[in-house]
Amino acid sequence: MICDSGNWDVGVPAFTTTLRGVCDCVVEVATLDHAVHSGQFGGIVPDALTALCRLLATLHHDDGSVAVAGLTTSDAPDLDYPADRLRAESGVLDGVAYLGTGSIVGRSWSKPAVTVIGIDAPGVAVASNTLFPSARAKVSLRVAPGQRASEALDRLVEHLESHAPWGARVTVTRGSAGDPGVLPLAGPVAAAATAAFTDAFGVPPVAIGQGGS
Repeated sequence: MICDSGNWDVGVPAFTTTLRGVCDCVVEVATLDHAVHSGQFGGIVPDALTALCRLLATLHHDDGSVAVAGLTTSDAPDLDYPADRLRAESGVLDGVAYLGTGSIVGRSWSKPAVTVIGIDAPGVAVASNTLFPSARAKVSLRVAPGQRASEALDRLVEHLESHAPWGARVTVTRGSAGDPGVLPLAGPVAAAATAAFTDAFGVPPVAIGQGGS
């Protein structure tokens, strides 16, 4: 029994029955064989960092939903997660929009999510008027329950390799992959646990998902 998940709300117990999986990769974009001055070549020669930014931007649609083809979704629990509660718990700033479409729990537990979690490029403190030859980023993908993480990683790699801007050279290095999970809440043990939660809290438990680990 794993007990480090949370309750659905204060006084409302929950069983975690789904987990999203996770996989990642490092994508490197190259446009030059050496750095050159932007004053001499800027405006005609593409730099790798700008090309990388354009490539990473293709990972999402304008509404923030994931644009990688071949990623699947699963059914979401019928639970209401109020938007104001989400904003308070996540710390999203006023005026910043949420990503994607559908219910909040569906987007959190049952749909894929892509995040750029790191970029290797010249830092602001040492920036110069230079067109740099290469830049790279680490991309993390949360995988919806029901799809193998290795398959989802394949789709992510295919997307990155096929959306190179301006003919830039794209090299993708695969990282780790952990599968999502689904645990049916059925059978005598589940029934006993449900009864125990109901007796202890005075209300029946709900089934929830988690981000995964």
